[in-house]
Amino acid sequence: MKGIKHMVEFLDFHDVVYRWSDDPDVRRTARERALATLRVTNDDAYHNLAAVDDRRFKQDSMSYLRACVLAEQFEADTRRYRLEIEKILPRLHAQLPARGIDQRMGFAVLFRQLGLPAPERETDVYPQSLIARQVPMSYYLSAPDRPYDITHEIFAMTRRGTQPFPFRSEDEERYARTMVRQLLSHFMQGGNVDLTAELLVNLAQLGEADSALARQAREFIFQSQNPDGSFGNYARAGIVMRQRNPRYDLRIGGNLHTTLVCIWALVETAPD
Repeated sequence: MKGIKHMVEFLDFHDVVYRWSDDPDVRRTARERALATLRVTNDDAYHNLAAVDDRRFKQDSMSYLRACVLAEQFEADTRRYRLEIEKILPRLHAQLPARGIDQRMGFAVLFRQLGLPAPERETDVYPQSLIARQVPMSYYLSAPDRPYDITHEIFAMTRRGTQPFPFRSEDEERYARTMVRQLLSHFMQGGNVDLTAELLVNLAQLGEADSALARQAREFIFQSQNPDGSFGNYARAGIVMRQRNPRYDLRIGGNLHTTLVCIWALVETAPD
């Protein structure tokens, strides 16, 4: 299990609830649960990235920074956390060239959010992106993880929806909108709730939260909700994962991310 990554997904879920709810009790509960989760960051073992191998460092370093951003949004004390980040900052910078384009964009945003020096900005990396290069639809359908490349490019370039996408031309904007619409329709028809939700978030970040396609995707997500309130059906995948790792937790490894992005998509496209 990817510990820090899944912890950040749990924190992100509560951040969405905290930011979007107008119920004081719900907001208070979300913050309390987030702060309780963040207590692990007081442990010495949590701050061990300086000593881990490259594989583990690559796996956890972005989530490690994101957790600090979320901790500060929940008003936790991050003085020690920031000192630990400073220790690994040279290693964080050194590993960027080996990262994917969307990840390099994501790191640039995190460095800015934390007020840290950054060797590159997301706008410096953007010309190498899938959107800037306008890769064909076939690329995204050639492997299960590739659609997430474009969703994460849009997350980064809009800073998770807090600013308009800084397109350099109308042609780029037309490509991004068209590709998101086509991919959203494709994965919704295929029953992929996780990608439908991420692409619906993108559609909202591109200014189409109230389009007919967005409303259709919202209904699809609502209809996909499990009886316990979660989203995602991972029973079959869970059998395979438990054969590899008997300790695999299906709800953490599968349902958590899908529930997060579904709730995010629903609040981003909620009618005024």
